[in-house]
Amino acid sequence: MQRTAIYVFWEKHGVVRDFVIYFLKGLKEAADNILVVVNGEITNEGMEKLHSIGCKVLQRPNEGYDFWAYKEGLEYLGEQIHMYDEIILCNCSCYGPIYPFSEMFLEMSSRGYDFWGITDWLHGVDDLNNHIQSFFIVFSNKVTMSESWRDWWRNLPETKGWIDTVLEIETELTKYFNNKSFTCGVYCDHNPAYKDMTLDASDILVKEQRCPIVKRKAFSMDYERFFAFARGGSSKRTFEYIKNNGLYDVDMMLDDLLATEHYYNIKNNLQLNYFLSSENGQAVTKDIKIAIFLHVFYDDILEKNLRYLTSMPENADIYVTTSVPEQIEMIKMICAKHRINLKQADLINSRGRADSAFMVHNRRRIMDYDLVCTAHDKKSSVVQPGSIGLEFGWHNMDSLL
Repeated sequence: MQRTAIYVFWEKHGVVRDFVIYFLKGLKEAADNILVVVNGEITNEGMEKLHSIGCKVLQRPNEGYDFWAYKEGLEYLGEQIHMYDEIILCNCSCYGPIYPFSEMFLEMSSRGYDFWGITDWLHGVDDLNNHIQSFFIVFSNKVTMSESWRDWWRNLPETKGWIDTVLEIETELTKYFNNKSFTCGVYCDHNPAYKDMTLDASDILVKEQRCPIVKRKAFSMDYERFFAFARGGSSKRTFEYIKNNGLYDVDMMLDDLLATEHYYNIKNNLQLNYFLSSENGQAVTKDIKIAIFLHVFYDDILEKNLRYLTSMPENADIYVTTSVPEQIEMIKMICAKHRINLKQADLINSRGRADSAFMVHNRRRIMDYDLVCTAHDKKSSVVQPGSIGLEFGWHNMDSLL
């Protein structure tokens, strides 16, 4: 399959840093040609770097943000775009590839969408359109050869700021092409509990869905933005997972962030304060009898909650209760998988929930131990967006276990 890519670059002083070159080299696995559209300034050294890896460069005034840069890039390519099966539109707002782009393109080729992206934005709490996020979108020639494609770019509105661009262009693009009967999708599934997974759940995208990019904003946004919808810990978890598993040279991230972003936000987003170790706990003494009583309910977070028990002292007896009959065998299987010292898994009625499970069902067991701990899963699914309740539950479990 033949592909060409348009990559939009902007940096205040025109400096092309290593993360840009690494991204473009990774993109070459999927794209036969890359046109870099520079919004504004670029240093001579930066221009040489781009040429040295075989990229064409088009420099333009820093006007119209990404979409007008995409438009000029398409006009520059002209009739050449008809030679390609797919056109990639992407920008420098991401670090990657964390995983090879070729892996993602192979998967998306099998799904057969007319256009697709990596992630989308689900507007469950406001009136904006659900849409593919525009930092990385791929269009097939079924779209690019159509009159609808020409009309979209011909009628592209001029916008005065970033917010206008998002409201008038980015959030409208997916709806426009859907209404023209083109099919679309995204590589990474969107957990509806989260408003913007690239910010609030970047660790889930990378760890569980092999997302090939991480947004730069995940490490540079105002910390209060993260607290509006989650705990603000996903950026740190993402950074550490990437670093510890050797998925990407995090020094490239830091070189960029420290040169361009406010240190206060970097320090907060990476949580560079340390209080308690997250290493497995050790028994105070073999002579003390310890028990942990955990009550669970939600299937979708069952394994993650049970895995917290791996940090308990080795000599602790663990009792798990649930009011969901199907979970009993699941609990036993997960505990065996993670070598958790499960003493008993019991089915109880739902009356009284976790408090009843601990104080009524386990009342006789409690008195057999010197130290006991009680915990239960938490999601508060009635709170919207769902990430607020879900992240509150993880915060409780992290703090306690």
